[in-house]
Amino acid sequence: MIHVGSPRVVVYLSLLCLALFTLWSVSLQRVVPLVDASERFTAVADERAEAAAAQRRANGERAGTAAARGGQLTVYEYGLPVGSYSQYERLLLYRYGVHVQNVGCMPTADTWDWQAGFTTAVERELRQAYGRDVFQECRRDAAKLYKSQVKCE
Repeated sequence: MIHVGSPRVVVYLSLLCLALFTLWSVSLQRVVPLVDASERFTAVADERAEAAAAQRRANGERAGTAAARGGQLTVYEYGLPVGSYSQYERLLLYRYGVHVQNVGCMPTADTWDWQAGFTTAVERELRQAYGRDVFQECRRDAAKLYKSQVKCE
């Protein structure tokens, strides 16, 4: 007679339980495919991140519109300033009173979203006020000034 508490019985019962669980989980996946929890979590996190980015951008646009209408014209730009950038900054400041603030090469997502919204609003207000793209005009004129100062072959 085999005693229920013997090690051999415990091993057999454990293997039997494992086999039954495996069969049950395989049959369950055939009937109702299981959704990977990490995919669901990632999708929810992505949706929340996009919603937060849209909210930061909207906040930046509201602040930019209010600042532009109040006469505080500042735009935020990213990247390494090269070539005709200093002429571009000066032209915007002297012609239209726009301050250009370069915030570096790698802003955080929070900073990027808010400042992009702010800059978009200021640019929109200036286009409405002058009826043209003053930023493109200043970029073009700055490039001409730069080429006249630096002999480019």
